Amino acid sequence: MSENVSLVAAIAGVAIALLALIPAALSTFYARRQAQPQRKKLAVSILTPAPLLNREAMPGAEMEVVIEGKPVKDPHIFVATIENVGRLGIKSEDFDRQRPITFTLGVPIVSILEVSTTPQVSAVPNVQQDGWNINVGPDLIPAGQSIIIQALTSGEPNTELPEHHLADTIVERAPESTPVQRAARYLEPLVGLASTLALGGIMIAIVSLIQAWS
Repeated sequence: MSENVSLVAAIAGVAIALLALIPAALSTFYARRQAQPQRKKLAVSILTPAPLLNREAMPGAEMEVVIEGKPVKDPHIFVATIENVGRLGIKSEDFDRQRPITFTLGVPIVSILEVSTTPQVSAVPNVQQDGWNINVGPDLIPAGQSIIIQALTSGEPNTELPEHHLADTIVERAPESTPVQRAARYLEPLVGLASTLALGGIMIAIVSLIQAWS
């Protein structure tokens, strides 16, 4: 009987020690989070430009795209997404000397087909075409917002990252990932906490079982 009591006491001590780690782990997590510089960050993804006319699928067919009475040579669809993945919003004053984010496509831009946001907002960011360039902003880009730009070009556009003059802001190409993987990145900080809680629950359950058996 005394051996069972000692075993129960030992397991209970381990369980209490594990549970005591939870506040320490949370304190460390938030301390590190606050210590990190609050850099603004944009992730840019550009789809592989798609030709509007697939001549290989219909060889010999005479097809052309006409915009306002003018034929468009080698039409392509350009789609780019700018997502604010940082913790802070990009303000209009963050654009140095009010210079916009600029995509240089290297081919003539026929028209900007659509500009949308996720989540949707009443005021769509300012997006303008300027010759072979697409200019975005200067406008507020809240944290978590994405700007989706679709344009029609004459010729295959390049997919280089845009030029920017944003203060204290990282602009990089978005990693390829599925929606599930993106959700996992947001939930990653909770995994360690959940594991600790689960382990603590298991230890408490073991103690209860030993007490019942004794």
